[in-house]
This record gives sequence, C-alpha cells and structure tokens, in this order.
Amino acid sequence: MSVRLLNAAEPYLYIRNAFAFPLVGPPKKGDSDPVVLTSISLAVTVGILLQYYLDAKVSGRSLAEEQVEVYEAVAEKLHTQFDLDGRACVLRFICELQQGQLGHSTVAGKILTVLFTPHTLKTEGQPYLAAKGLGRRKDAACASHYSSCPHSVFLYFETLRNLTTTNPHNRHS
Repeated sequence: MSVRLLNAAEPYLYIRNAFAFPLVGPPKKGDSDPVVLTSISLAVTVGILLQYYLDAKVSGRSLAEEQVEVYEAVAEKLHTQFDLDGRACVLRFICELQQGQLGHSTVAGKILTVLFTPHTLKTEGQPYLAAKGLGRRKDAACASHYSSCPHSVFLYFETLRNLTTTNPHNRHS
C-alpha cells in the first residue's frame, strides 16, 4: 500500500473505529453465561483526502484502486496475525455484507458497508465484484463458496450482541 505525505493545506477526513470480537467458551458448570476466553481487537483508521471529491479534475488513484488496496491490506493482516486465508475471508465478508446483515444497524455498520461494497470494473477488482454479486443473489452460499475462510465476521457480531444483552453485568439500569 502506498503512503502519501500529509500536506496541511489539503483537507482530510479521518474515521477511526475499533472492533473487539470476543472468543467465548462453554459456560462453567452451574452457570448459564458463556465464558469469554479472550478478545480479538481490530483498530481501523481510514483517511480520506477530500481534495479528490472537491476537485473536478482528479489525477492519481481512483476510489476503486483505494478499495482494492484496503481489501489486500486487511487480507494480509488476517493471514499474518491469525493464519487465515485472508483473501477468502475478505471475499466472504463482502459476500455476506451484501445480504444486509450490518448496513443499517450502526454508524460503524454503514461505514463498513460503504468501504466493503466494491465499486470497480478493473481487472484486480473482479474477485471482489464477484463476491458482491454472489452475496446479492437470493440463493447465496457465501460460506461454502469461500470455504477456505472458516469464520464469518457476523458470528462474532452476533456473539458480542448476545453477550452484551444477556449478561446482567453489562445491562444498563
């Protein structure tokens, strides 16, 4: 991924978000709450050079090229940190995201939906467009199509939601 030096005269928008995915185990004997074994955290900072959106003439990389670079960086991180088939997991996430499981729930969900909905027709973006197309079909089988990725991010979101709504220690009075 290329890096551009910060120029204070250019307008930037930075969006920072962190996601924590708990890894849970079965409840202890006599307890109904699952046990949180550990938590996997992923911090994401997206910097958008607003000049691309303000100028009529754009030179340099397109939004589509930027998206492909983000997808490749996430895939590499998944591979190096968790020994997963990172590309398959990114493709599976794009596919599952198109089924509308996250887009309307939170601001973070909307940001992820915009970021992980590919808008490219270039050769390097074709696998991502294919994942998007597969996810929009009624009979989409994202898990079996991207079977080299054993985990759905949405299972982590569901587990986190269940932990925060069923654990009496996490309820707000």
